Amino acid sequence: MITAASLREYTYRDLAQLAKKKGVRGWHAMRKDELVRALTRVCNNEARTGGSNGAGSGSPNRRSGVHRKNTNSQANNDKSQSKSRSKRVQKQITADERLRDLAQPPASVPRNKKAAHTQRDKLIVMVRDPYWLQVFWQITPASVQRAQAALAEFWHGARPCLRLLAVDDASASNMAETVLREVEIHSGVNHWYLDLHDPPGTYRVDIGYRTTDGRFYAAARSNLVNTPTPGSSDAVDENWTGVAADCDKVYARSGGSDACGTGIEVREILEERMRRPMGSPVVTRYGAGAERLLRNENELHFDVDCELIVFGSTEPDAYVTLSGEPMTLRPDGTFTVRVQLANRRQVIPVVVDSSDGLEQRTIILAIERNTKTMEPVIRGPDE
Repeated sequence: MITAASLREYTYRDLAQLAKKKGVRGWHAMRKDELVRALTRVCNNEARTGGSNGAGSGSPNRRSGVHRKNTNSQANNDKSQSKSRSKRVQKQITADERLRDLAQPPASVPRNKKAAHTQRDKLIVMVRDPYWLQVFWQITPASVQRAQAALAEFWHGARPCLRLLAVDDASASNMAETVLREVEIHSGVNHWYLDLHDPPGTYRVDIGYRTTDGRFYAAARSNLVNTPTPGSSDAVDENWTGVAADCDKVYARSGGSDACGTGIEVREILEERMRRPMGSPVVTRYGAGAERLLRNENELHFDVDCELIVFGSTEPDAYVTLSGEPMTLRPDGTFTVRVQLANRRQVIPVVVDSSDGLEQRTIILAIERNTKTMEPVIRGPDE
């Protein structure tokens, strides 16, 4: 017997076609609930009249039997379609839940480590350079369950996302934070890259769920990070010797061979670090000079810049920072770092701590740069 509950799983169009086939009067003006009630009455009446087997006559009614058979066949077909539709809906719901579950470990994590992968919540931010942050996280199933309970009916429309915040004063007891933007993420990964538009600054990242009504539920909060000034360098060129040995391989693996031209940025970075052009000998030896001749440049280009090289030595196991940023020591305890020399006065503290933390020494460098550009001198043909 067709019930009202099974009919509600049909779409309005399917109910309207079924009502037309059953001969329901006024079906075209009915709403979905009205169609369900009308079809329920018609189906119940058909079941009762079909079960009477032609009451009033002494022999079975063949026509009634055929009608029952057609009705049962239609009911079975409708039931099969309803089950198929329910399976599709359930499959979609399951897929959405999987994408929403931040406790899902990445597929690259080995099976024997997936259980240990979610012991406690972690959200770590690392500074890659002045314009990029890399975020790593680990969320436990218990945190996802707490988020589901807190969001209640809004859970099914919630989307996992990362929230980037700018911190105005990290030293204050009550820090002022400004939400810069939110980036949607998904399950099955444990890291993401965030680009910065106005470095340097102090930043923090929250991970959680954004609901359809605009609320944000934070599942975990990251550490504070400070990005360096654009143009400064915290590593010397000799640290790139490993890259220089396999420069061509690094360039190819980083998209340098892409026909779409996405390797241009990679080439510019490598050429800047290696301090030499990349490419075939014909291009590197003659390409630049030929290009200047073809452009027929008349204006003299002249640009001068400078940088500060800070170097020193200490104990090999000491901890050294320059303006708050740690420096890498060589095995003999020496260090070298390049610093962008801005056109102003700078006070650069260099601090060293002993390995046991009992002693600290500080050396402050006061540097001033004053660059002045003179008016150009244009000489005529007779000069």
